[in-house]
Amino acid sequence: MSFWKAVADKPPGRILVTPTIQEPNDDHGSNVLSPGFLLGTIESHKAILGVDGSVSYMKPRAKPMSPRSVSSSGSQIHISSFQPNHHRVVSGQVSPASSIKAAPDCLSNSPRTSGTPSPILHPKSSKKVKVVAVLDAATVDIDDLKKLAWGGLSPNQRALSWKLLMGYLPAARDRRDSVLLRKRKEYQILRQTLFEGTCPEDQDPELWHQITIDIPRTNPSLSLFQQPQIRQCLERILYCWSVRHPASSYVQGINDLATPFLATFLQEHLPEEQLAEDASDLDMISPQIWEEIEADTFWCFSKLLDGIQDNYTSGQRGIQRQLGLMKYLIGRIDKQLAAHIENESLHYVQFAFRWMNCLLMREFPFSHILRLWDAYMSESPNGFSDFHVYVCASFLVKWSPKLLKMEFQDMIMFLQRLPTEKWTFADIELLLSEAYMWHSLFHNAPSHLI
Repeated sequence: MSFWKAVADKPPGRILVTPTIQEPNDDHGSNVLSPGFLLGTIESHKAILGVDGSVSYMKPRAKPMSPRSVSSSGSQIHISSFQPNHHRVVSGQVSPASSIKAAPDCLSNSPRTSGTPSPILHPKSSKKVKVVAVLDAATVDIDDLKKLAWGGLSPNQRALSWKLLMGYLPAARDRRDSVLLRKRKEYQILRQTLFEGTCPEDQDPELWHQITIDIPRTNPSLSLFQQPQIRQCLERILYCWSVRHPASSYVQGINDLATPFLATFLQEHLPEEQLAEDASDLDMISPQIWEEIEADTFWCFSKLLDGIQDNYTSGQRGIQRQLGLMKYLIGRIDKQLAAHIENESLHYVQFAFRWMNCLLMREFPFSHILRLWDAYMSESPNGFSDFHVYVCASFLVKWSPKLLKMEFQDMIMFLQRLPTEKWTFADIELLLSEAYMWHSLFHNAPSHLI
């Protein structure tokens, strides 16, 4: 009997997740829920998250798995800590965890049967060392890179990792230079044809007017996006993409989605101690480097939007589907909140449309968005479309105690300006952990999904 089925058979209620992080990782100070960890218990049966996203449902051993217990009552699950899984159920038998692939936040040291072998690393090697080892391989193991990216990447390792995870660069190292040369040349020709060879203001005045209005509004609190070089890059990227995609063309909010790529690809050309989002003097960057950054941003931005383009076509069916799924999830996760939202006649489109349209970029500090995108890319190909909805559902449930005390008008105002300024990376890690759990419980439950 699966864990999600056990939950589904219970009376609908709020499932509580309050983990105590086991030990900090070297990058952000906390761990996230990953395959091989104990999710919780229902009626004294232990639910173990499998490496493939499945959940084993097994009776407990005579002795507790750890000094810290996991308790349950009724339809509520209370997790006091994430504990490593040491056993799994296979055809009714318990097998040792040594036969299971490593969790997403660590590399497997077991031998491989095919492909380029990953280097053998000590289990306690720092994450940065592991990422370097993966990226330095003749052929990058994308699955290993995804596991590491799930736990967060350091700023100076993010550029190459993202290009690989987005499918912009090939895994084989000896092919990357030729691919980069070809794609950058393609963008140069595209820019000359669509932008420099014409006058955008005369060619499509309405499109150009909307882009030039939105560029100054893009991350106004960050000095990076007030720099003329950055604004000019964004203008060209957005205009060229919009002309190439007439079915959707430019939609307000798309401008936000180019900025993480732009900042990340700029980062690798800055001093290690300087974060791109804090940069205010970019004169050190040569024109040639700017062209490379702009081209790489354009192609990765295009790949991102290819996966969520129905969010921006007529009727925005993608966003409507996401809002419907989010409403369903809230009904399963927090029935009381779902009923309160309905009783107050609050529609999800009134507050969560922006969450879907801008991928939460206006709800969190910029550095936290980069961390979220690490996880989204590790969940490819559906990280930005499906997994994002589970993050939004987990995000809304976090504010449940406050929202339950509010009426319609107060709820609208609160949800449009959520107090996330003081959120830490640990808060983001916990948000991702909860989203991962809901995704594991409900995503592969066809009879429950709309």
